[in-house]
Amino acid sequence: MKKVAEKENGRRRTPAARALVDQLYNALAESSPDGIIVHQQGVLVHANSRALNLYGAVSLAQLQSRSVLELLHPEGGDVVREARLIRQDGSEIQVETYANLIDYGGKKATQVVLRDITARRQAEETLRLSEEKLAKAFASNPAAICMARLNDGVIIEVNEAWEETFGHNRSEAIGKSKMDLDIWPSPDSREKFAQELREKGSFRGREQMLLRKSGEPFVSLASAEVLVIAGEYVVLWTWLDISDRKRAEKALQEANATLEKKVQQRTAQLRALAGELTLAEQRERRRLARILHDHLQQLLVAAKFRIAVLGRGGDDVAKQAAREVEDLLDESITASRSLTAELSPPILHEAGLNAGLQWLARRMADKHGLFIELEVEEPGQLPDDLKIMLFESIRELLFNVVKHARSRSASVNLRRVDGALQVTVSDQGVGFDPDALAREPGPGLGLFGVRERIQLVGGALEINSRPTHGSRLVISVPITEPEWIEPQSVPAPEGLHEEKVDAVAPAERKIRVMLADDHAVVRQGIANMLGNEPDIEVVGAAADGQEAVTLAHKLLPDVILMDISMPKLNGVEATRLIHNQFRDICVIGLSMFEEVERAQAMRDAGAVHYLTKSGAAEALVDAVRKYGARHRNAIN
Repeated sequence: MKKVAEKENGRRRTPAARALVDQLYNALAESSPDGIIVHQQGVLVHANSRALNLYGAVSLAQLQSRSVLELLHPEGGDVVREARLIRQDGSEIQVETYANLIDYGGKKATQVVLRDITARRQAEETLRLSEEKLAKAFASNPAAICMARLNDGVIIEVNEAWEETFGHNRSEAIGKSKMDLDIWPSPDSREKFAQELREKGSFRGREQMLLRKSGEPFVSLASAEVLVIAGEYVVLWTWLDISDRKRAEKALQEANATLEKKVQQRTAQLRALAGELTLAEQRERRRLARILHDHLQQLLVAAKFRIAVLGRGGDDVAKQAAREVEDLLDESITASRSLTAELSPPILHEAGLNAGLQWLARRMADKHGLFIELEVEEPGQLPDDLKIMLFESIRELLFNVVKHARSRSASVNLRRVDGALQVTVSDQGVGFDPDALAREPGPGLGLFGVRERIQLVGGALEINSRPTHGSRLVISVPITEPEWIEPQSVPAPEGLHEEKVDAVAPAERKIRVMLADDHAVVRQGIANMLGNEPDIEVVGAAADGQEAVTLAHKLLPDVILMDISMPKLNGVEATRLIHNQFRDICVIGLSMFEEVERAQAMRDAGAVHYLTKSGAAEALVDAVRKYGARHRNAIN
């Protein structure tokens, strides 16, 4: 027995060897990332640092006070289990255990490997919840969602909204290509988006025209993204049916277009009404000016001529009374003339826009102390409405300079630019902020009115100004090039040039005077006044410009007293026609107004002199004698 025992002891480890093996085991267990405990018959004999950490203990002694049943399941064997590990503080963690039998300290023992799977289980639970939420979101999403393989377009999954949108059952869709389901209007339309997905990997918010199972087309807002699932490229499609929205947008656009059209029509009506009111105002102003000029002023002039005749006879008292009445008539004529100019300056209608602007510049200097530098080109023949509108607009802009610019000077430039008439009014005054015109008092209201008037004729008003830097306002209106008409002389009636005026020697013959005035009372007053002169004879009278030209051919007078404002043909044009054919006839211009522009217009037409009807009667008689004598000398 002893020999047998010695033989067996020879095969067994010696105590020193067993101690070395246990030491190596403990070292390897200490380096393990998992917790390791060893127990023998329910008594804990070893625990590595990781195991102590899992249990929340600082020493093996703390764990030895607890039974193995409290620490883990006691079953041995090569079994992997999941268990709840109870820590020293009473908390629990999820662990995965692996138990097996080992030789420890020369005795059989159970080794248990503890792996903390708490984080993994939490991650798995989170993933499970996420997948559950994703599945619910996928199923309940109001947008139509489809997952399909990128390479062949075979459908993998669809949601309920997809079924409702396209009209296909899920069983009809899974495993089939979208082209097989005919949801694309054409292969080209699908290929266009497939190509973009292959190149870019995704797109967002694209409008697509698709087809329902019934063949009904609808508009969708599509998004797509390429994903990699289980090593395979999958496209996640999302379609939102926006057909109703597109119809609503179209209806809104049509409503807006209709509303905009109505607004444009109403705006045009309002502009037309505003334009008509503006023109009506100008017509009424001109009508009142004509009443003053054609009636009241002419009556006053006729009365003055009559008083002049009466004042030549009688005693000194009568002469003094006649002079006083004549002074009163002069004051009345001056007041009436000023009012006429304010309402509608006749020079504008008789001599054109340039002459009107020259009159306006002189008027602004005399009345408001605003000195204007004029630089104007000849605009050509303009329609009366356009001419009046431009004149009134320029006058309004100059009034703004007087009232708001704090400047004593301004400039007006008129020129033709590319089929348009451009007027620039500028000053070096205090300036203003154009954006504040609608918010603050000042030039805004006047400029608004000017702009409205300009827009009525298809023009525009450009405003350039800023505080302390003056202002520059540019009016542009389209104009058509007037056709050039060669001036035609009025032909003399046949045989009139052969008529002998008289056979009296020139030195003994009276000065033959013809009157041209559209007011009978004025013609009569001048005729009565000249008829009292022994060396002057009134040989005829015309009531309009055309009649004046005809009588000039017929009578060949020495002197013609030509009123500027006459119907059919004004005095300026009548003078030009007469002068072109009969340069020896001396034309003396007559007008109610003293403007230098009128005088210059008559002189440019060929008149030898210019007088106002409100002037002294003696000046008229002297002018007739002076130029009548010149005519006799010329024909001699």
